[in-house]
Amino acid sequence: MSEPNMRGEAGAIGRPLPRKEDLRLLTGAGRFSDDFNLPGQAYAAMVRSPYPHARILRVPLEQARAMAGVLGVYGGSDCAADRLGPIPHNPLPSTREDMKLTGPGGGRIFEGPHWLLPTDKVRHVGEAVAMVVAETRDEALDAVEAVEVEYEELPWVTHSERALQEGAPRAWDEVPGNVIVDTVFGDREATDRAFAEAGHVIKMKFHIERCTAVAIEPRAALASYDAGTGRYTLCAGGGGAVRYKKDLASLLGIDSRDLRVLSCDVGGNFGSKNRVYVEFGLALWASRKLGRPVKFTASRSEAFLSDYQGRDLVTEVELALRSDGKFLAMRASNLSNVGARCVSLSPLSKGSGLITGCYDIPAATLRSRAVLTTTAPTNPYRSSGRPEVNFAIERLIDTAAAQLGMDRIELRRKNLVRPEAMPYRNAVGMTYDSGTYQANMDLAMRIADWNGFEGRRKNAAARGKLLGRGLSNYVESSIGSPKERAEVTVTPAGRVRVVIGTQPSGQGHETSFAQVVSSLLSVPVDAIDIIVGDTDVVSVGGGSHSGRSMRHAATVFSMAARELIEKGKKIAAYMLEASAVEIRFADGRFSAPHALRGYGFLELARDSAEALLPKELSGGLAVVADNEMHDPVFPNGCAICECEVDPETGAVDITRFTAVDDVGRCINPMIVHGQTHGGAAQGIGQAISEIYHFDPATGQPHTGSLMDYAIPRSDTLPSFSAEIVEVLSPTNPLGIKAAGEGATTPAPAAVINAIVDALSELGVRDLTMPATPQNVWRAIQGVGK
Repeated sequence: MSEPNMRGEAGAIGRPLPRKEDLRLLTGAGRFSDDFNLPGQAYAAMVRSPYPHARILRVPLEQARAMAGVLGVYGGSDCAADRLGPIPHNPLPSTREDMKLTGPGGGRIFEGPHWLLPTDKVRHVGEAVAMVVAETRDEALDAVEAVEVEYEELPWVTHSERALQEGAPRAWDEVPGNVIVDTVFGDREATDRAFAEAGHVIKMKFHIERCTAVAIEPRAALASYDAGTGRYTLCAGGGGAVRYKKDLASLLGIDSRDLRVLSCDVGGNFGSKNRVYVEFGLALWASRKLGRPVKFTASRSEAFLSDYQGRDLVTEVELALRSDGKFLAMRASNLSNVGARCVSLSPLSKGSGLITGCYDIPAATLRSRAVLTTTAPTNPYRSSGRPEVNFAIERLIDTAAAQLGMDRIELRRKNLVRPEAMPYRNAVGMTYDSGTYQANMDLAMRIADWNGFEGRRKNAAARGKLLGRGLSNYVESSIGSPKERAEVTVTPAGRVRVVIGTQPSGQGHETSFAQVVSSLLSVPVDAIDIIVGDTDVVSVGGGSHSGRSMRHAATVFSMAARELIEKGKKIAAYMLEASAVEIRFADGRFSAPHALRGYGFLELARDSAEALLPKELSGGLAVVADNEMHDPVFPNGCAICECEVDPETGAVDITRFTAVDDVGRCINPMIVHGQTHGGAAQGIGQAISEIYHFDPATGQPHTGSLMDYAIPRSDTLPSFSAEIVEVLSPTNPLGIKAAGEGATTPAPAAVINAIVDALSELGVRDLTMPATPQNVWRAIQGVGK
């Protein structure tokens, strides 16, 4: 069998084609969750806890039930009476290559059951304790104010290190010390020997603070129940309709066939919408109880209080070096704040596998722990755990270079993993697939005009500003849910219908997926329809997270293409009156040696539909391809930042930012560059302005609106310089790695390294993120004190 042409129709793979979906989205024709409405729909609103930790004594609902327009008011006891189950988060990553986390002493991991409405305690500010359903949203919100829950306030804990202290408040009585994960990785004896022989040891400690996704579309859901069929329908945008369906069917106690989930256009995700929220299950339940569709849309303040949040890792790291700068070993202790419930351990697991970064460090030991606190649960947030550990190793290297009087670039160059060492197994057991780390760094330095920096520094100094530059190499892992399915049909109408279980939230799947299928089948990109997000059509799929979508989709597309070509040969043989062994598929055409004509896929589907095909060919040009892939890939690259600091005010201005990203095979460079720009913006935001802050005296979140949470704006960011590197991965047919998370990973370290470099002449050696003007000013004022 001839292989499909990988560059296909006019070389579709690798071309910067405009996004097919943009016209629809830019002209208001998108179908986001809040756009869906049904006749007779009612509106749900939540009564939320004002306390970080409190016992629920009484939830009086009578007054709210008597208010105008109110259809129903429900508490945790109502959910329990109807035997609604908890959300089955299944927090452990599901592939064979993920780092295996365990509970203390190797035991099971306590998750903390996530009931839709609690009956015992509230465990974070903003936790839902009751639901009101009314004719209008305003009537529902008015009734919420009438539910005056009686609480007994309890001691609270918001910081992970305080949660470890003896006598700290317990988030759950079942976990006396709040620790739910305690696992050690690496070779402790080899690490200890290397440290004993080291010429230098550098130690640092970092708290990579909590942040939140701030998706442009707050979470929303429209639920309905059909009493005639016994089926539920939920419209809710997220990271994967198939997972939503499975988890919601479980908590409702119904057969999954009795639930349809529609996840159409999604206005931002970044991990925050990958898991089910309590409001989704509550809306479905209420729609059946009331016989009405029920709609819930979170306000921005509700999203800030109760979205699954990100980061929040305390890491202590030590690096052992020979006197010549060669890295010998590393020790690390990572402490993850999972919040009130264990929704996902992906950030801790993925970060655990990459503590050594791009560097050849022969021995390492890591202790990974997770603790419960009285805060909103944390979850994967763009690049899930990798920016935290990358920040630690890259700050550690800059600090080592400064303390030992070495050039920070040469120190990195001396220790980067070499291309000839690939596949490379790092000291905690992860095997990197491919990469040219030193070449990436050299390319980034060339694009960033590294050698022209001193001239720019002098210009800044003439204006009273301090110019600094920072560099961060990175490697990240992309694994994700291992199972994916593609259903591909070439229709007589001249369309290729592709059903896939991923879920875009702005990544351009309708275009880039069509480019892959176009190349494999040699059909026009515009003739391909990508169908996602409807579980009555999409039966299997892992959704979109961890940079998995293109790699998994392209793999099942490749499998489907091979099967379609074999089917096409048989149908073409019938149409051309030849034997199947005579049929060739080349340059997008089926042909036979003596036939007067040939067929492309679209022609073959059209003409064969009008022919009387034998029974064994009656299924037409339609195939289903399933795959289970556990091999991770390791996107990598380098980022360089330049920034000016005003020494009088502490204000930071990012003046230049360069990113080089090895994504494996690049399907659409324009889309990949867009992903790089967005990822860099999020990483820079975390470095200079974003923090989800808790009042240390009350445990109350200070972050309730965009007045309190500073995401970067276009006028606070420079134009980015970005280049794509294509070192193919050997793990999948097209050699794809991932592109959606790359620039997020190195950006925090590159920015902070740049600011510290700018302030080094003032004696500043380290800086707490985010580098707000206040934090930078305090660092300047604190020198020598």
